Amino acid sequence: MTGEQARADFNATFAPYVLHYPSVSIHFDGTPVDPKNSIERFHDFSTKPIVGKTRVINDLSLKVIEWKNKVSNRRIHFGGETGVVLGTIPANITAPDYSFSVYAYAPFFQEMADKNLLELDELGDPDFVRVVEYIRDQVGDYFRDREAEKSSELIQALKEAGVYPYEGDPKDEIERRERQVFDIATHAVQSYSRDFKKAENALKKITLGLLKEALAHNPESVTRILKAVFNLPKNKQDDFSDLLERTQLSHIISASSLIAGRVVTLKVLREMVFDPKHRSTIKERGELDVLVGENTWIFGENFHFTMQESGLTKIMGRVSDEIGKPRSRNAKARKPDGKVGRIDSFMGRMVPNSNPSHREFLLVERTHPRRAALLRSEANWMFCLYGRQYRQCEKRGFNDREAAAR
Repeated sequence: MTGEQARADFNATFAPYVLHYPSVSIHFDGTPVDPKNSIERFHDFSTKPIVGKTRVINDLSLKVIEWKNKVSNRRIHFGGETGVVLGTIPANITAPDYSFSVYAYAPFFQEMADKNLLELDELGDPDFVRVVEYIRDQVGDYFRDREAEKSSELIQALKEAGVYPYEGDPKDEIERRERQVFDIATHAVQSYSRDFKKAENALKKITLGLLKEALAHNPESVTRILKAVFNLPKNKQDDFSDLLERTQLSHIISASSLIAGRVVTLKVLREMVFDPKHRSTIKERGELDVLVGENTWIFGENFHFTMQESGLTKIMGRVSDEIGKPRSRNAKARKPDGKVGRIDSFMGRMVPNSNPSHREFLLVERTHPRRAALLRSEANWMFCLYGRQYRQCEKRGFNDREAAAR
């Protein structure tokens, strides 16, 4: 192993040890390892407990070192309490144009090394997998902050020109990440797009506003925008795609949008049912039924089928199919008074059970809010399937061969 590249890789392995033990001298090809001459910048992370699958790791020491010279491989180095490197894995951290190494020390890594599990990454011990995930998240956030630092002067200039689309401080963690990615994208656009540099402020304001909206609502489209509108180099497009994947911005935004939508739905439903101003005018058909029918999650998750406004015979036919019971073509399901009935909503889902044919069914009858207290005769009747025949049954007394629509 010779040459400057080999020297850089050697330094990356032993420089932290020399920093930890200044009296120790380690030589490469006759030249001592000198961390001061090879390190561009370093950062020590605060110690936080990491909750694994079977234990909590409380004593992780984590450091990232940026090198003046390029290292051949960016890696995470694991060591015990003594500072000796016990093993390494690829960093797999998105940080374009940075030459760095990550160092993690804890007695936990000595345990993993003793079991030969230290370099298995995602195939090893579940607690080790969790620690590696934590390290990559922390270092990834660090380099996104570094990129934001680089773009800070540009962002300040855009703010002073009145074209930066955000105002004030981020409202929450989602917007903080969104702004972080936006600033990095804007810096890349400024660096590689001549048209953007020459554009008037009015056009820049429109362009950055569109970029902000894309990030807020459809982050995955941003890479296409950077290619089609700004003609970013292919390697920069790939870096940005990886950045979006690592930050999981699209998943975060999708989840937050889902939660926000559900909160609004529950608020509307509550006002429809309980608010005196609305409950007297709300229509069961065309209003209440639409809201409930399109939001079956109100009753629970994972319903794999929903039947709206269906007759009892059709519903019991579906129950028969779900549990694998044969049914008579001429069998008719009736209400207790013998009349044909219809159900507002009927849902079903599979749940873990020793009986593979076990299913859960939910029957929902909507009524006008003013008529919220159902008559006992309406509330208590049920239907069940037993063998090949339909029959009325009471809620109590079901056995494993019966499927109840409740």
